[in-house]
Amino acid sequence: MDLDLLEKMMAHANRVIPQEELEANAEREFEPNLGVNFKDWNDVLVKNTYPFKLVPISREDIRILTQDNPQATNVSNKLKEDLQSALKELKCENSFFIKLITRSPKDFLDGNFELTNIEDALKALSCSMRTFEDLCVLLNLTSDYLYIVVRPFIEIRKETEFRVLVDENNVSITQYYCEKHEYFITDTAKLIEERIRKFIKPIFI
Repeated sequence: MDLDLLEKMMAHANRVIPQEELEANAEREFEPNLGVNFKDWNDVLVKNTYPFKLVPISREDIRILTQDNPQATNVSNKLKEDLQSALKELKCENSFFIKLITRSPKDFLDGNFELTNIEDALKALSCSMRTFEDLCVLLNLTSDYLYIVVRPFIEIRKETEFRVLVDENNVSITQYYCEKHEYFITDTAKLIEERIRKFIKPIFI
């Protein structure tokens, strides 16, 4: 295992946070995601973006991931086998990215998003505060939310990453890393807007 990754996991695992505070933070952070389910976009996304697979996760495995971080790999053999099968089908067993249907563990991965084995991927989900909070909330949600998303790792230029928000047929486009890549928006704004609207129109409008 990467020593830097192990050091980060141990540092996170040694943090002592009261259970009540964890639960409150989890509910507060997850609230904006209620009703936003990556699974609902499955058919559309498969046709228009990078390939990915949805892997069901049981409540028992979620409980394991929200317990002691070093125990993250003690999840069921079924989950490990399902993840391995999905990665094999995508032909990315040794280079992939993992997330929940809500958020990814990018805070824990700290810019190094490429994962090479299931063990490190599960520990990332367990040690990331973003996904840990979501896992805590997922325990109380319907099975529609109980999925892990895996896809091949693909290096994405940060200036090309966008978030599209739709409210009552109004489309807003925002750039996650706008403070560093404003020039990209300035130079290509019209083209970006046209392509995003073309993608969104048949879905919402």
